[in-house]
Amino acid sequence: MTVSHNTPISYLTVGQLIEVLDKHFNKPVEQKDFTSKVYVYGLKGIAEALGVSKITACKLNRSGVLDDAIIQKGRTIIADKEKLIEAYSKI
Repeated sequence: MTVSHNTPISYLTVGQLIEVLDKHFNKPVEQKDFTSKVYVYGLKGIAEALGVSKITACKLNRSGVLDDAIIQKGRTIIADKEKLIEAYSKI
């Protein structure tokens, strides 16, 4: 039996269904390269990256100036160093 766009799924065998799904959904997935970015962790990391004190880094974090560069989940802070420096240079 040939499989077309009008063939009901209930008429397909498991092999035919897998074949159709592989043909339509097995497209190459774009892999993101996370190794090229440099991340800093915590207020201490932000302070060291920007060359400011830990208290100043805390104030900058709370003010929202660095929001584009910072990901914060609870007490954990991760920041993209390149975006940090770019955001800090704008103020």
